[in-house]
Amino acid sequence: MRLYRVVIFIIFFSCNKFDSGKDALEGAISEKPKTETVSYNENSQKVRPFDITQTKWIEIEKTDSKFKVLNNEWKRRVEVGENDIVIELQEPSTYELSHVEQKDNEFTFFIKGADWRYRFRWEDRVKKICRWDYVNATKIDSSFSYYAVLEKFENQL
Repeated sequence: MRLYRVVIFIIFFSCNKFDSGKDALEGAISEKPKTETVSYNENSQKVRPFDITQTKWIEIEKTDSKFKVLNNEWKRRVEVGENDIVIELQEPSTYELSHVEQKDNEFTFFIKGADWRYRFRWEDRVKKICRWDYVNATKIDSSFSYYAVLEKFENQL
């Protein structure tokens, strides 16, 4: 009789565990899957998404295939905020963003009320070097375009 009670207790206890596991499984199945954008570099290594907001970029020059910091005091700069962008060509100008589009290796900043936009394209993601292009309609105006490095990586060039 005692053995019979032990067996009944084990079966009852096992069924309760199974039922709670079943509920957890149903909850996991009913949840919507989370999506994540994953990028890979040329060596098939996973690349983390880059958050461009709250970043500062300083102009650099490309000589042959090497990048170097400009020797003069005057450097063009870009500062990206949450809803605006500060572009310093000769003096700083703040522009409100209507929206930002991100594709594979670039960001495009659409300026509210303007026909032009700025496009950011990675040149060397590891060294945090990019190219900023001034785009009017579909044409790039090279006089306002330049290479830049993320400010905190400037000393690594």
